[in-house]
Amino acid sequence: MGELDKLRELKNDFELKLKELIATQSEVKNKLSSIATINEEQNIKIKNLEMKEKINVLISKNEYQRALEYIAIGLDVQKNDVELLSSKVACLLRLGNHRDAIDAINRILIIDSNNQYHVETLAELYLFTESIDNYNDLVKNKKDVFNVEEEPLIEYLEALKHYVKNDTEGLKTVIKACVNKYSLTDTTCLLAWDFRDVRLFARSRKDDVAKKILLSFTKYLDGKLSGEDLLKLLE
Repeated sequence: MGELDKLRELKNDFELKLKELIATQSEVKNKLSSIATINEEQNIKIKNLEMKEKINVLISKNEYQRALEYIAIGLDVQKNDVELLSSKVACLLRLGNHRDAIDAINRILIIDSNNQYHVETLAELYLFTESIDNYNDLVKNKKDVFNVEEEPLIEYLEALKHYVKNDTEGLKTVIKACVNKYSLTDTTCLLAWDFRDVRLFARSRKDDVAKKILLSFTKYLDGKLSGEDLLKLLE
């Protein structure tokens, strides 16, 4: 009976130590799994940063189609990455692919509905695609974005709208009001805007007086033409 009691004690002690060992192994396993997950996340972040750097280099070299290939790979991994989507918009704009650019911006606005830059860009893109109703609805729903007294953003967009509608007189009216409101003689940048896209857009349209007026208006807003000289073109 004494031997049997000793065996029972040994058995119980063994079972207790076995449970402790299993618990320790489970804890170690969980820690290793956690470390592996963290390492994988860090690797993804590093690869993502390297890819974004590569994309920025390609964009700076005007290699937009090549940049889009890298952007597509990045979005396969992180489909809601706003920075990648913004780079996609920039590339599509430079390639004149306005409709796909609109889709990309709408994806951004689902994530960040108050992204001012992309709301403004979307308004311009609606005009490039002659989606006047969409433009009007956007301006109405985002009044706080467009009705800024310090810069003539809405004046630029309204001028572009009249141009797209082939309304030369309306275009002139908007420009005259803008010049009288902001500056007649100074040549300072009135609107911090990248006018390369509208100039690229204008290339695809017929050469006429309205086109010359619109492009001159962008020069005025960019501080490269005085209000006086601009008004002479409207006579």
